[in-house]
Amino acid sequence: MEVDEWLAPDSLLDLGNRELQVLYTSGHTEDSVSLLDLSTGNVFSGDFINPGFLYAFLPTSNMGDFLQGANTLLAPVYQSAEVFGAHRGRDPGIPRLTANDIADLRVALESIKNRTAEGSGNYPRVYNINENLNILAEPRWLQNCQPRSNE
Repeated sequence: MEVDEWLAPDSLLDLGNRELQVLYTSGHTEDSVSLLDLSTGNVFSGDFINPGFLYAFLPTSNMGDFLQGANTLLAPVYQSAEVFGAHRGRDPGIPRLTANDIADLRVALESIKNRTAEGSGNYPRVYNINENLNILAEPRWLQNCQPRSNE
């Protein structure tokens, strides 16, 4: 199967009785997007945010992109929104988070960027975000906190 069309950030997917807005949420990968359900306010976050561990130490990952993605999601997302990821993490069932988890991710990424967060381990470095999330990152001297895009 080949990709015949890329989803442009802020474009709308018309599903008939429902529209989804495409949001650029790189971080885990450079080309990642999330989909905002305009009728419910819920988010389908793909690989950007899932319960459990977020991988920010891979060659396709970038700490600055994760922070930019968190900011992108928080702008239009309702406080009561549910966030559905692509991976289950620790618990069986639908991978479900909330807008509060995105806000906690943003706070943690700002702390990592400002070098005030304490992580554990050597490689990857583990930062606890909340009871639902941890981020696995490179050691401080390898972390890139600048986003790759101006989206």
